[in-house]
Amino acid sequence: MAELKDLSNSNFSLEKGNQKGKILEKILQIVRDLKIRGINMNEITYNTAIDAFIQTGDFNLAWDLYNEMKESSTVKPDLYTYATLIKGLKSINEPNSLGRAIELLEIVKSQNCENLKADEVLYNSVLDICIKFQNIDMAEKLFVDMKNQGISPSIVTFSIMIKGYGLIFKLDKAIESYNEMRSMKIKSNDIIYGCLLNCAVRCSRLDIMTDIYESLLDDGIKPNQIIYTTLIKGFNKMKKFEKAFEVFDEIPEEEKLKCNIVIYNAILDCL
Repeated sequence: MAELKDLSNSNFSLEKGNQKGKILEKILQIVRDLKIRGINMNEITYNTAIDAFIQTGDFNLAWDLYNEMKESSTVKPDLYTYATLIKGLKSINEPNSLGRAIELLEIVKSQNCENLKADEVLYNSVLDICIKFQNIDMAEKLFVDMKNQGISPSIVTFSIMIKGYGLIFKLDKAIESYNEMRSMKIKSNDIIYGCLLNCAVRCSRLDIMTDIYESLLDDGIKPNQIIYTTLIKGFNKMKKFEKAFEVFDEIPEEEKLKCNIVIYNAILDCL
């Protein structure tokens, strides 16, 4: 790993006057000082520095610091280290991001110790990366593996899976996930319904889109602007323009005040 005192030669750059940038720059200066003085870094120091590198857009330096942490005789990566790295992998567009995330997950699983166990949050982070790269096959394998590990999927897990099925036009699989979630007595929310509606629209299934919307209302969930926009786009796509106008007219006035330009563009497109 490059010496931290030589970070000026990396692609690390921060805007002058940016408060967040100043805080991160100070963290990095502290790490440099520790290195120069020969003071051993602990888990908090390593994790903070890794997070700082990721937030400033230099994942490779974060990875180098993680490798240094692994080789240290005084500290070892903990669950926070792995969670931070996996979260960072989601933010970079590199072909090996998913492979690295799965590698990290497997390392955690292999530790088999009380203070370092893969949990639902860690699995969700890796699933999120699978969906980002539209590798649904891997997402399904991880979803099964997660349950085999005795980790119960949460509403976040199901929303990730349903969103992924929407990206590949698998409405039947999205509904299957939704039904599994309901069988586990997990109460749905607007995010789940938004993902389902989007999937139905992408698959041009007006009938199912209408059923989903009715289920949303039956569950007592208040539609938000994403729900309204998705419905308008769906009716527009299927040339049910009057239905789109009805949805727009149903939006409460106070909700319209919160709406962004997207929903107005959608209704203008119908017109």
